[in-house]
Amino acid sequence: MEKMEGTTVMDNELFKAAMKGDSTILTSGAVSGDECTETKANIIHIAVRHEQYDFIETALGKFPHLVCQSNLDNNTPFHIGAEMGNTKILELLVNCYNKAALEGLVPWRVKNSEGNTPLHVALICAKLQFAQNLVMIDPELTAFVNDYGETPLHLATRYRVTDGDRESVLDAMKLIITSSPGGISKVESPPKESSEHTITLLLEKKPSVACMRDSDGLTPLLRAALFKTPDISTIESILNYCPQSIEVCDFSGKTFFHLLTEHSHRDDGKYLLSIQETINSLKNCHDFEGNTPAHLAVKNRNIFMLRFLFRVSANFAIKNKEGVSAADLLQQQSEEFHNLLLNNQKVTFHENSGNETLFEHDFP
Repeated sequence: MEKMEGTTVMDNELFKAAMKGDSTILTSGAVSGDECTETKANIIHIAVRHEQYDFIETALGKFPHLVCQSNLDNNTPFHIGAEMGNTKILELLVNCYNKAALEGLVPWRVKNSEGNTPLHVALICAKLQFAQNLVMIDPELTAFVNDYGETPLHLATRYRVTDGDRESVLDAMKLIITSSPGGISKVESPPKESSEHTITLLLEKKPSVACMRDSDGLTPLLRAALFKTPDISTIESILNYCPQSIEVCDFSGKTFFHLLTEHSHRDDGKYLLSIQETINSLKNCHDFEGNTPAHLAVKNRNIFMLRFLFRVSANFAIKNKEGVSAADLLQQQSEEFHNLLLNNQKVTFHENSGNETLFEHDFP
């Protein structure tokens, strides 16, 4: 094994000691604290990975600088702890760092090779309590962005955990157990956590992050609009803490309402009623192609969204840059589609003196 510059190659004995938590090796005087594996992991990285509390505390008592060291992927022990989601290790690492009074960049603010802080990592791995504890330790972390322009709120939204997810996991476990008799002796239930409190905490600490766009041009609210199953609690939280985020468009000029209409949600559209007042102002907005949400709803044959657009009296006569209105697109649809759309509704359209197609509609 080739020795890396400024380090000592870690031998198997030390690696196993860190993995198993054997602190006696640290008293022998043979350990310098400079030892690293081929991936530049030090003994703290390894001990954190294997959750060896006593070893971590003893090792950092002798070599406190190791808490700040990064491995080959620029992950500090805090990043590894975030992957594990062990809040006891987080407390231990923070206490050791504070006690040593080390100078320089604090280790829980260090970014890895993808620009992720430990808070980003915790949210990607759905370690919600770890993430919440980090936010309480350092609220400024909520505004840090990774190499993809994502704030922690982006990731909490993208990798959100809901009660429904937990039920899906339980159902999958039951299926495996029933189809594999004798194959599984013990299965642990997933933690009773959801992202709702984490998202609220991030917004409380810094509401303005809700207006920040990632490298795809999406704010956390715009990201939420892309889900097939709308997460209304996330949407409502963002709009409550940062109502002005509704004004931010993506790089193609699409609003939150555009993105909602562009995707076929597995929902009956009732969730929109709770935010109707907020998004009502967006019903006739143009994107950079001149398309309104009504254009996109017709193009994507989004029945639920079209019914909602009728309900809020959206203007189907507005033309895009190609001179085509949503009404024109609707007239081009098949009779089958019209029948689906008109189910339980009365919708008629006719030409006015200005040759624009107008709609009349009523609802039961």
